[in-house]
Amino acid sequence: MKHRSKLFLLLGVLLLLLPGCDKPSTSSSSPDKSAPAETIRQLFARIQEGKIEDATKLCTERYIGAQGGVATVKSTFGAQTPKIKEAGGVAVEILGVEMTGEVATVTFNLRYGNGTIEPCKYRLLKENGGWKHDGNA
Repeated sequence: MKHRSKLFLLLGVLLLLLPGCDKPSTSSSSPDKSAPAETIRQLFARIQEGKIEDATKLCTERYIGAQGGVATVKSTFGAQTPKIKEAGGVAVEILGVEMTGEVATVTFNLRYGNGTIEPCKYRLLKENGGWKHDGNA
């Protein structure tokens, strides 16, 4: 239940902050932190829109397996869509991105339309060339 609550909050914050994306670093020696942040935004946008299949594609195979399979992840995400709508929508406020190689930790708030704020911290892994949600950090 705790995971669902965080997921719900994350989705809310994603939608509110879509225009406020992190800007990529201008230094060529610094990793581009905008891609993991955008994955988080997209994850919650898809869940809020009810595009559960698309949301599931933003998760690592490891995460899906640890949750009990694709059907379980889809069910969990799908249950969040009406909750987000009931809370007035959700936006993602990115607070920070830490990267080490192909692992990123994104700290963010989910901001719901009803004023609720849920702090979240997710781990992302680079998988098949893209950043994917891998669970709570």
